[in-house]
Amino acid sequence: MFCGLTNAFHAIILGRMEAAMHFHPLAFFALGLVIFLLVFSVLKLIFWKAFLSMVSVEGTLLKVAFVIFTVFWVYRLSAGTLI
Repeated sequence: MFCGLTNAFHAIILGRMEAAMHFHPLAFFALGLVIFLLVFSVLKLIFWKAFLSMVSVEGTLLKVAFVIFTVFWVYRLSAGTLI
């Protein structure tokens, strides 16, 4: 048995968007975050000089995502809606 996010990613790969929302409503947010961080990292490698003066975007974004997922997990845990 896997967690809801793993099942949601598998459902997205298979094109079953409704099932993905059932498994974990934040799956699309997580997928967008992963894609953004991958693209951002590749651009940072290619254009590293332009990124020297930038604030750590990925660190801040990961902290915000951690807080969102933690709050959502506590909500689902207290509501009894975890599968």
